[in-house]
Amino acid sequence: MPLSLDDARATLRTMIRTIDKKVEFSVALDDSSRPGVTVALSRQKDRATIAISQAQLEAANADSMARSQLRGVLKRTIDRMSFKPNEVASTKMVRGTITDDGFFRPRQGGPRGGRR
Repeated sequence: MPLSLDDARATLRTMIRTIDKKVEFSVALDDSSRPGVTVALSRQKDRATIAISQAQLEAANADSMARSQLRGVLKRTIDRMSFKPNEVASTKMVRGTITDDGFFRPRQGGPRGGRR
C-alpha cells in the first residue's frame, strides 16, 4: 500500500506535540531504497533530520508498542538536537590572596584559639 503523506504527517504531528509543542517539523516523502518519510525537526537554532520507514509508520498506526518505540526515536532525536554540554571545570588551582602573614589567616582570639 502506498504511503500517504497526509496520514504520515498527522501521525507524526500527534507524537511530536506530545513530546514538545514548540518543535516545528516538516515531512517529505523519501523515495530511496526503502519507502518512507524524512522528518526535519527544528526548534529555535537547533535542527535535526530523521528518516522513518513506511513499515515503522504502519506499525505505529496498528500497534501501541510500535507507536511507543517510534515516539522514543523522535524524543531521542529532539533531545540530541537540543543538547548543550556544560562547560568543563577548570583544573587550574585557585590561590588565596597573599597577605603579610602569608596565605594563611592569622590566629583569632586568645591562647585557646578563639573558638570553643
